[in-house]
Amino acid sequence: MDLGPKSIAFDCKGEGPYVRVSDGRILKWHGPKLSWKEFAIPLSVRRRELCDGSTNPIIVPICGRPLALKFDQVTCDHYIGDAYFGLFMIGPNGGIAQTLVSSVERISFKLINGLDIDSSTGVIYFTDSSTTFQRRYVDFLSRSTDNSGRRILKFNLGTNNFELKVFAKLPRVPDNIKMNHKGEFWVALNAGRLGKIDDDVPDPVGIKYNQEGRILKQLDGNGEDVFSSISEINEVAIFILEARFQNLRLIF
Repeated sequence: MDLGPKSIAFDCKGEGPYVRVSDGRILKWHGPKLSWKEFAIPLSVRRRELCDGSTNPIIVPICGRPLALKFDQVTCDHYIGDAYFGLFMIGPNGGIAQTLVSSVERISFKLINGLDIDSSTGVIYFTDSSTTFQRRYVDFLSRSTDNSGRRILKFNLGTNNFELKVFAKLPRVPDNIKMNHKGEFWVALNAGRLGKIDDDVPDPVGIKYNQEGRILKQLDGNGEDVFSSISEINEVAIFILEARFQNLRLIF
């Protein structure tokens, strides 16, 4: 069971980084003099005397375990996917998080693991890696043949009822989902990979989708079995401007 920060994020002003830690809190870096300070907690009923600073994996379901975080660069709101409590929103000044959704189709989220936001449309995309196993059983999950991870779901922040829609169905357990510079989404597929079966039956380590949920590209790790557990895929655009014979060529 991991105890430290899972990843980092910077807010709309470039401040931070912010990290999510195993006792359920979100911390913000205030520089070398002040160091890390608490920014937010997931629930008002969270017991501080029990949870703050704890590294005990047994009480994580009580304290929460935020695994996904992302800032909306337009509103400066902070969105958190907690493995045990669901999807939350925190205002720019931090504090106690507001619950947005904790279940879908009457099934509680067991392992929200990654999320991203399209700030231009207000749509949140997130993954639920299993509907059977909680985060504390992740080691068993990775060794099992469980395939109950959700479809990728999305809902629009501009509506009041947060109606969820299916974005894509995945062949295996998802981990993080990241948007590229074109507004497309890379989903990393974690655990249970068999390697390349044949040309007609792909077994990808990652899938790229457009905003309508259509598959644009699949990465199979060149058929190598060593790519069995992928956590995240980031696509970075590299632009090279080359002058050749008085002509300019843009390569990307």
